[in-house]
Amino acid sequence: MTLAPQRDTDGVVLLGWKTRDRALALLQQECEFHPPLTDDAAERLWARYRERVNGLRGRRLDAAAPLAFTGEEDRVVAGFLLDTSRHSGSIREVIKVDPLTLVAHQLEITTGRSRSISQRLETAMDWAAECLCPGPSSVPPSIRHAPNSVDVDLPHGEWALLFDAKLGLVLGEAARCITVTAIGRHLVLWSGYHRTYASARCRAEGERTVLAAVVNDVLNPARRSCGLRAVQSDNPPLFADFFSPDLACPVRFRAKRFTMQIRAQVVALNVDASI
Repeated sequence: MTLAPQRDTDGVVLLGWKTRDRALALLQQECEFHPPLTDDAAERLWARYRERVNGLRGRRLDAAAPLAFTGEEDRVVAGFLLDTSRHSGSIREVIKVDPLTLVAHQLEITTGRSRSISQRLETAMDWAAECLCPGPSSVPPSIRHAPNSVDVDLPHGEWALLFDAKLGLVLGEAARCITVTAIGRHLVLWSGYHRTYASARCRAEGERTVLAAVVNDVLNPARRSCGLRAVQSDNPPLFADFFSPDLACPVRFRAKRFTMQIRAQVVALNVDASI
């Protein structure tokens, strides 16, 4: 099996932490291989990485230690916290950490997307701002509408339809900042995987830190995933494992386009008459 020259859909997967069924579904349905993987080939590939993950049991996991801000980072953090407080945000703290020490719950990263991030950032202040308050997407969404129906073409999948008390229904980018959360005894990178990967990959060792907002109450049972089960196991994956050729399986994701389909329906409900 081979991968063609680099494209924006290149990625890496911590395949050994996935269950067999989810790993095979990802490899055969979400990724491109030439030739396509048979069931046996996909299972052999997963088993190879699973064996390596099993060999890590008992490895030492040092807790991620918060680092001191620079003066410029202090100003970025203060502005971010002021802005979130104005919008009744639940974030009250920002920390600076080496991302390689964080535990990972997301098990795949599109490295091609991370390359595009690193290409537009130059200074330490650019990176600090990208962690907490990146600019909005430069590509305006295309909107098609009809009565009770709206389709919005999006540049990526991390968008949400939200209700704002002043503005009403608002379509906006989700996960606007890098976030971390405590799960058990681990500090877990919750959102911002592509920005964090870009920082760790292209910046010098002493500069690969990220600023991250601390969030709580993310463990909703409905959001349980293969990655969250791995975090809560006795052998969780580290973000550093994305950079290990023994643990991170290179893949090419199938190209996708994202459309938010909004549908409204008027429903007539019986009302009990009061006499």
